[in-house]
Amino acid sequence: MTPFLQLSNLEELSLITLHGFHLDPDDIAVLGKSFPKLSKLELQPRPQLSFRLGIQATSLIDFAKAFPNLRGLNMYIEPIYSPLQLPWRSTEERSQAQAQAFPSFNPSAFQVLDVGSSFLEDKDIQDMAELLGVLCRNPSFEIRCEGDAMDSEDSAYAWRKVEALVKLVQGAERDTTKPCHEWCRALILDNVVIGEGEKGTIVHVV
Repeated sequence: MTPFLQLSNLEELSLITLHGFHLDPDDIAVLGKSFPKLSKLELQPRPQLSFRLGIQATSLIDFAKAFPNLRGLNMYIEPIYSPLQLPWRSTEERSQAQAQAFPSFNPSAFQVLDVGSSFLEDKDIQDMAELLGVLCRNPSFEIRCEGDAMDSEDSAYAWRKVEALVKLVQGAERDTTKPCHEWCRALILDNVVIGEGEKGTIVHVV
């Protein structure tokens, strides 16, 4: 990536890697400082790779901080193995969350999150919808994903549910007496029904 970091006027960057990769918050901050005008970023591992890395879901917060002009992000999101550690839920940051808003993508610019073949289970739909409901405020926002392969059909359906919940948040009248994240989470919880199936937790959007 070093040669690319010198292209400060770059507006679009698309890379397909031959190996798995991982971007942590520090990496994302460096990219943001190097490409302040970037409006589209595509960084995906080669589809044939059986073992892929990318970013943790919560690193989307770091992308919102680093890229104020971003219109589209195509990024592989790593599977979620434990409940998302959303910063506004943590005890040590709760008072800070009350005092100031967490970053969001530019609502007049950011429209597309392409997660490719990123794996998502129903058990993680509510957390992911809360995260994106706080970060993505453009009414034209959409999630794109691959759903052709048999092993990705369930995951694509889960991403569709997330998108439906985010659009629900965007279309609702905001309760300004509560912090955005609290209002967003309450609205999502009021509009899902959780059940159990053969494959585990099933989330229905009502």
